[in-house]
Amino acid sequence: MTQGDTDKIGYKNPPKNTQWKKGQSGNPNGRPKKSDNPATLDDFYDDFLEMLDEKAVVKMNDELVTLPYEKIIMNKLISKAMKGDHKSIKLITDLRMNALKSKSKDPKENGGIQIVYLDEDDLRL
Repeated sequence: MTQGDTDKIGYKNPPKNTQWKKGQSGNPNGRPKKSDNPATLDDFYDDFLEMLDEKAVVKMNDELVTLPYEKIIMNKLISKAMKGDHKSIKLITDLRMNALKSKSKDPKENGGIQIVYLDEDDLRL
């Protein structure tokens, strides 16, 4: 090969001065570490819960009512579910199941009734 062949630049032949040097990384600093600061998350959750407790005036049945944002959002979610929105129905069903599970940890608290949740595999007819 002559000097002219090695200096050829074009398709599949990039200039030598733009290629990585031997041992040189294309990402010298590496991937940034995941920022998982629990203090920041705790602050976020505190602010979030505080905001849900704030109240707003809404019109319900031609009356002005003051409700916390949390109840307004739940009313909207239930309203959407009643209109047939599948995502809202799924979310309400999941929330209800989680609420019932958290209440039914001790059967004595439910008047001796224990709630058992079945999987789809258990519901063969």
